[in-house]
Amino acid sequence: MQRVILLSLSLMISTSMIGQKRVVIEKFTNIFCGSCPNASIEIEKLVEAYPGTIWMKHFKPVDFEEVPLENEQSLQLWNDLGVFGVPGAMVDRTTVGASPVSYNIARWKTLLEERLAEPEYAQIDIADVSYDVDNRLLEFKIRVEFNELPPEGALRISAVMLEDSVKKKQKSYYNDVAGHPLEGLGEYIWDYIHPNVVRGILNEAWGTAGVIPESPSVGVPYEESFSYIIEDTHKVKNMKIVAMVSQHEAAITSRQVLNATEVKLIDSGLVLSSTDDNALSAYSGLTLSPNPVVSRLDVSFETIPEELYMTDIQGRSVLHFGRLEKQLSLDLSELAQGTYYLTGRVGEHFFNEKVIKK
Repeated sequence: MQRVILLSLSLMISTSMIGQKRVVIEKFTNIFCGSCPNASIEIEKLVEAYPGTIWMKHFKPVDFEEVPLENEQSLQLWNDLGVFGVPGAMVDRTTVGASPVSYNIARWKTLLEERLAEPEYAQIDIADVSYDVDNRLLEFKIRVEFNELPPEGALRISAVMLEDSVKKKQKSYYNDVAGHPLEGLGEYIWDYIHPNVVRGILNEAWGTAGVIPESPSVGVPYEESFSYIIEDTHKVKNMKIVAMVSQHEAAITSRQVLNATEVKLIDSGLVLSSTDDNALSAYSGLTLSPNPVVSRLDVSFETIPEELYMTDIQGRSVLHFGRLEKQLSLDLSELAQGTYYLTGRVGEHFFNEKVIKK
């Protein structure tokens, strides 16, 4: 058995932008929701405006077509919450009227700002990550340490597995909307890139009970181990772990997220064998400047890349670069202002660097 073990990652992948509360947006969606891709664009704008915001997509299956984006735990959330339409979203699972789910896209920003004003309460670390290449078994620990006492009541730890950049079709109402980012892409976007798809919530849909006592102590670490088998159809290089600490009262309107953190596996130091076709390790031999950029982006590689292109926040390729060298000056003057990703591959290494176009 080939097994790659990582050193403890707790210093690298934690909420520890010390003192910063992180907020979780959970979007409810399906591929036949024509307004849902625009909702994703609006969430991406919030993530850009409020760094550290974490977001994910809970899919619900449909009866008339098999679209393998759903999972049992997300479906339980749908059913428990009585979600009646899409797109809807929970922002830190806070209550909006009689439900934590809000269907008002403009309201999400207000909720986000309100939650950012809340205390951090706890520092969360994702640590001791390891991956068994042969069995596609991922193992890690979540550690929680409270900076101050949280509200009274039951608490749970959630470990959520996300897969980014999942290519599946998506209905769109914006094919004929002039100037919209989705203009001209069709009533169905057949190669739509779905970001942050929830692939599973480990142990229990609403989080793992019994790890944190109802009256936790400040400065005392609480820890739980998790394991997850990554399916053959899921790309390891696109997987993320999200860790959350939340309240858990009987009333579904009293299950607010206190804090969270996330990590991409390729950013965790994970090195994988080339025998895993879906697994590419992160490439660190890349520098770029200036960023934000106005017109030309200077990029330097230790090794000449095999592929290089620029994608937008929906994962669509907007520029493809040929004649690749170790030193490049990329002309981005034709791109509109916004967030993009310089994406490519060097051997068995993958990179996906955010670029802000001014």
